[in-house]
Amino acid sequence: MTLHETILADIKNAMKAKEAEKLTVLRSIHSRFSTALLEKKVAKGEDQVLTDQEMLEILLNEAKKRKDSIQSFGDAGRPELAAAEKMELDIIETYLPTQLSPEETRAEVEKILAEQSPTDMGAAMKIVMAELRGKADTKFASEIVKQKFQ
Repeated sequence: MTLHETILADIKNAMKAKEAEKLTVLRSIHSRFSTALLEKKVAKGEDQVLTDQEMLEILLNEAKKRKDSIQSFGDAGRPELAAAEKMELDIIETYLPTQLSPEETRAEVEKILAEQSPTDMGAAMKIVMAELRGKADTKFASEIVKQKFQ
């Protein structure tokens, strides 16, 4: 079952269970998938489908938006809005791969750098981000890479 099929099944289940908040988030995600598919069809022609990797990228972007909003609302003293964004983030994260812990992320970054032996920070960042995208907090991973090249 693809990620898209899973989202559609969960939309149906949320409708049956009358889970309004979850339904709203899932419909939003489905809408983003549809928009991305339409853009891909326009750019590359008919018979296009979104890959699970492309859908994962959309989910990662949506999660990042929620995290940024939580931070902004928290800084502005609006905990009720931050809580609503946190609830949406929790729903989105159920569809993301399990994130590595900080210790596991550090170990993976060091392993990748040892295997690839990049010569500069730009090349190292490109390699690490390609390997860990969706699996680890990329902000934390980039900090580790910066520490290695200082």
